[in-house]
Amino acid sequence: MHDQANPFFDPGWRDILKQARARHEAARHAAEDAARTELGGLAHRAALADLEATRQHLHRAERTRFSTIADYAAWRFAALPPARDGFAVLADPHEFSSLAAVDEAFERLRRQRQDASADPVLLRDAQPPGLEAFADTAKAVTSWRRFGSGGPEALISACETDGNIHICIAHRWGGIGPESNLRYLHVASLLAQETITLRLPDAQALFREDGFRMAANRDILRGANKIAARLVLYRHLLPGAGQREEFARVSLVWNGARFIEPDWEAEIYGTLPLALRAATVSLAEGRSLPLFPAP
Repeated sequence: MHDQANPFFDPGWRDILKQARARHEAARHAAEDAARTELGGLAHRAALADLEATRQHLHRAERTRFSTIADYAAWRFAALPPARDGFAVLADPHEFSSLAAVDEAFERLRRQRQDASADPVLLRDAQPPGLEAFADTAKAVTSWRRFGSGGPEALISACETDGNIHICIAHRWGGIGPESNLRYLHVASLLAQETITLRLPDAQALFREDGFRMAANRDILRGANKIAARLVLYRHLLPGAGQREEFARVSLVWNGARFIEPDWEAEIYGTLPLALRAATVSLAEGRSLPLFPAP
């Protein structure tokens, strides 16, 4: 069988794809910068819209790589999530007559596999080996929080162990991805600022515009950074349709006012501490508490 030619194939696809990737990467950085300034604001929403436009442009650029429709189909199907039982039947890539038909088949198969894995997969309840935090349910403080008007919501659990302040952010924003990650960084930074300010009220000056860069605030910054160094952050992906429950420590860099440079999988745990499980089943809705009383 003679494979049908791809009408979008371009011999100069390497340059086209390079430019599209650079544009998409620039849009991603712009969205991250806008989120740090005001998550959900007009500038952030405009940056997210541009990010989506560049994503679509990047996909169109990807199409120019393949000389035949069959090659494009093979590439698309290779990106499908794994089948739940490890066994799947795919259409023959050589049978497609258009790229639109390939895209339609890809979306249909993707939805089918997501629906097949819709039953949430829970972690086993047990203290992860080597983790001291959240071992004592009585010492954990839990609160359901909304961050800003119309902002993200999350279940926050915290405790102090061995001189460190452990904070777990549990959410249903989805798995690791650009928008979900931006929300986490925003929430983690706000919690850090709150925790630091409770212990060092003068630190509020650091979080106004570029206050942490001002020489007049240098002594305050030293004290705030000492508190920030004690913060240990975790991410608890709550189970839901198509989302498996996950619990991991997140490594973050404190720049004096907010968190940057995340390592989302600094340490992945195979079980969930009982204190965090108790938090998910017994939280009081609408209740907002400070993480720790002021000393």
